[in-house]
Amino acid sequence: MSEKIKPTLLVIDDSGFMRLRMKKIFSPFFHIEEAVDGTEGLAKIRGRGFRIDLVLLDINMPGMNGIEVLKALNKDGGFISLPIIIFSGEEDLQLEALNNGAWDFVSKDEAPLILRARVKNVFDRSLMNRVKKENALINNVLLNIINYSQDLIFEWNTLQDSMFFIGNIADKLKVKSNLNSFNQALDEGDFIYPPDIGLFRSSINEINTENRYTHEELRIILDDGEIRWCKFTFYGEFNKYGNLEKIVGIAADVNAFKEAIDAAVDKAEHDSLTGLVNRAAFESFYELVSKQRVNTAMLLIDVDNFKAVNDSIGHLGGDHVLKLVANRLRNCFRDTDCVARVGGDEFAVIMSDVKSKFNLIDKADKLLDIIREPFGFDGQVLHQYISVGVIYIPQTKKLNYLDAYKRADLALYESKANNRNRYTLVEKE
Repeated sequence: MSEKIKPTLLVIDDSGFMRLRMKKIFSPFFHIEEAVDGTEGLAKIRGRGFRIDLVLLDINMPGMNGIEVLKALNKDGGFISLPIIIFSGEEDLQLEALNNGAWDFVSKDEAPLILRARVKNVFDRSLMNRVKKENALINNVLLNIINYSQDLIFEWNTLQDSMFFIGNIADKLKVKSNLNSFNQALDEGDFIYPPDIGLFRSSINEINTENRYTHEELRIILDDGEIRWCKFTFYGEFNKYGNLEKIVGIAADVNAFKEAIDAAVDKAEHDSLTGLVNRAAFESFYELVSKQRVNTAMLLIDVDNFKAVNDSIGHLGGDHVLKLVANRLRNCFRDTDCVARVGGDEFAVIMSDVKSKFNLIDKADKLLDIIREPFGFDGQVLHQYISVGVIYIPQTKKLNYLDAYKRADLALYESKANNRNRYTLVEKE
């Protein structure tokens, strides 16, 4: 048995000679921890600085004796499954110890082979009890998941590319409960919401023989088109050659939780005048989108000559213009994009899943045309213009938020330096 996977045996005895003897007898099979009295032993058990799998406890010790240690552990109530063997040759003390939770007793002068056999029997019995409890717990959890929740249990045979789902929500999926070509269904967007497919694969790729667990929050697609947030927990199973054979796990439905969180932070994340998200939420959205394997773009927008707007039609008129620009921006972009007011007369947009740079150019042209359309205020017909800086970021060339913002800001400065009412587009090199 290697040192890394040896169980831990705690020897509590005031005799240094006895602790040394136990160490020589059991060190080939256990990692040995020692305590010189009941007080120290109890502190080590309660401390849980390391896992203790078995305890050898002397009954007759100065200060806190073995019976008092047992009673203290019984009072705690959390150590009923910890196997404790006492050292005692006195029948009345043996009986008292057994009545207070000891699993067995041995004599200090037992032959080493007898000591090892009796300790092994107790340790094996504790392992069986632990496995039974863990199995019962797992079965109860799985039964609850299957019968009462919207969670999914799945098994993906990576060698055969077959996927099996079970759970109440399994019948509501866009895909079948038994799939023979899971990768194809995944690529076609029939299971994971397309913008999250790259994140799904990245999470799977983190699994290896040393790190078998991984988890990620992803969106799935139901048969009726509904998109739901789930927290996926993946566990990889490997064959003897170290090849990944299966990935099993749970997709826990966290949609209600996500909606509750969204509702709670909605007010804090939105600008009170325009209803658009603010700078902090804009940055958070960029960080989320940048993790997805899609083309993205950032647009920074200034309302041209806004001081002159305030001077000519007043601050109420200025507010009207800001709300007008916000509404036109909102109508120009998709629900999957993020439109924000990041300053007084400054707006910004993050576009996710941009098809190409040429689509982005078309969008910028359309945006300028929409903003230029005349509008009425206080009996006047007015026109408003904007300057725009755009950074296009292909999925293979990611930028952090600050670098993307700086480059878009430089593009905006160029638009303003060239008489405004235009856009400048730059691309990640």
